[in-house]
Amino acid sequence: MNESVPALKDQQDAALRFLKFAMSHDQTPDGAAKAIAIAVNEIESARDEITRLHAALAQAESRVDKMKEVLGAYERWEADLIQYCETWISGLPTITQEFYDRLIEIGGMRNAAIRTLPGTASQMK
Repeated sequence: MNESVPALKDQQDAALRFLKFAMSHDQTPDGAAKAIAIAVNEIESARDEITRLHAALAQAESRVDKMKEVLGAYERWEADLIQYCETWISGLPTITQEFYDRLIEIGGMRNAAIRTLPGTASQMK
């Protein structure tokens, strides 16, 4: 999204230049009308870009929330494994079927979250 910020700034600058031009050519109505029409077009383009950026931000925030859920699930799984594991071998907890099943479920949550990222849906099957 950062690459769109300069373009948005350029549109804003162009709109302001056209408005200044229109204000300085108030003696020629056709010139002022053209400049105002161009400025309006630039402003509408900037508005559309802002709307697109807001939508992209909402999608990104949603993805962040999903990844937070996944990370929280991993954290709970790890804490439960350490706290409730009954058998330890060489200082490491052994993974029971219950813990394994939860790990597979969390992996599915992770994969689903990753699939929502742009350009990754085709990479994960």
